[in-house]
Amino acid sequence: MARRPLGLRQAATTHHELGDTWHEAPALDGLGSALLDEDPSAARRCWAEALRLPAGFDDPRAGAARRSLERRLGGAQQ
Repeated sequence: MARRPLGLRQAATTHHELGDTWHEAPALDGLGSALLDEDPSAARRCWAEALRLPAGFDDPRAGAARRSLERRLGGAQQ
């Protein structure tokens, strides 16, 4: 399992460096999910950042991604 967060972290970093927020957001979402059991606060930080990224997109997929991240953030705070 340790390789999965590393790969997702690398993906998020690469997309960030390329300015590719569309793909950075799901990489951060996946990283948050992978970190949830081990480090819930890091998972929430990933999801919060991922939630911010698709704000510039106004299409159904971006809206669905935002709603999914909002649910994850709400559930992780309990």
